[in-house]
Amino acid sequence: MQCNADDPLPAAAAVLAGFESQLPLLPGERALLRTLCMARLAQSLSLGARAAARDPSNAPYLLATQRHGWALLRRLWGMSDEQYQAAMSAGGAP
Repeated sequence: MQCNADDPLPAAAAVLAGFESQLPLLPGERALLRTLCMARLAQSLSLGARAAARDPSNAPYLLATQRHGWALLRRLWGMSDEQYQAAMSAGGAP
């Protein structure tokens, strides 16, 4: 599956499905998944911005994912956990 930078949820759903084909998540783990994904994304965006500030010569590379990353974070923030679960079950469509 090719990941679309404008809509990475189908690729995330495929990764989750593959993982769960071997080890299904517990209900409590599933309930935390959206929050944990947002936390990891926020961490990645913050660390990328910090690294770019420390090394401006490498900023284009370090900030390459910022636009799509912030858009995804806003999208996830606007979803309920139920909408996220539905997106993960339906291959990404909210």
